[in-house]
Amino acid sequence: MRAFVTGSTGLLGNNLVRSLLQAGHEVLALARSKDKARRELGDTTARIIIGDVRNLADFAYDLKGVDVLFHTAAYFREYYNPGDHSNAVELTNVTGTMDLAQPAHAIGVEKMIFTSSAGIIGMQPDGTPGDEQTPPGRSP
Repeated sequence: MRAFVTGSTGLLGNNLVRSLLQAGHEVLALARSKDKARRELGDTTARIIIGDVRNLADFAYDLKGVDVLFHTAAYFREYYNPGDHSNAVELTNVTGTMDLAQPAHAIGVEKMIFTSSAGIIGMQPDGTPGDEQTPPGRSP
């Protein structure tokens, strides 16, 4: 299988790249930083693609011939840094995802596996944590 992984230098993406390679798959690993990609994935055979999900033109050509697109890239710094991150979250996690899915499908990528965060899961009416059945944005 030929796999394309966004967010390849993050915790989830990095481990996914390594698991796919260990299983014998070809991996194209999208990274925003060449230096970080070398540091995190330089010991692997993954083909590093430099680009950002907010600018598909950087790497759209590399999606050709991909069997599965694993989308693990996300903006999540709002959990660690104070301030309004809504624009960055929207551009990366929402618009970036849609802008990636549509052209990937048009170019012939048959499967896209999108990984989100627990932030999409709402709370139960009694205030306890929700699960996959809890509608998003629901609060006590």
